[in-house]
Amino acid sequence: MLASGLLGRLVSTIYTDPVLAFVVIDVATAFVVLARRKGTAQHYIGRVYVGMIIAHIGYVIASNPLAITVYYQLLTGAGWLAWFILLCWGAGDAGKRIGARLGLHWPLFHRSSAVGK
Repeated sequence: MLASGLLGRLVSTIYTDPVLAFVVIDVATAFVVLARRKGTAQHYIGRVYVGMIIAHIGYVIASNPLAITVYYQLLTGAGWLAWFILLCWGAGDAGKRIGARLGLHWPLFHRSSAVGK
């Protein structure tokens, strides 16, 4: 996501149309995020970016200049959702490491031994 922000700086200087710049940034970021998923959180972040791409397409098809407010609110909400998912992912990993240091072990429900096999 940091690379997405840096790419945004570069692309916004190349493309003067903000919607086209947003599409380039989000397509590149979604491609990178979804290319090698490392877990559920990264999968959901990739889905958020795909949703943003769909919002860009919808805004262009609607071709209504009055929809710009809703369009920007949708993109802002999606961006905050992606950051929230990233925060939860990091907090979960930090919690696991702290718990392991303290000798606490939470059950992992995705393992077959936890479901009674």
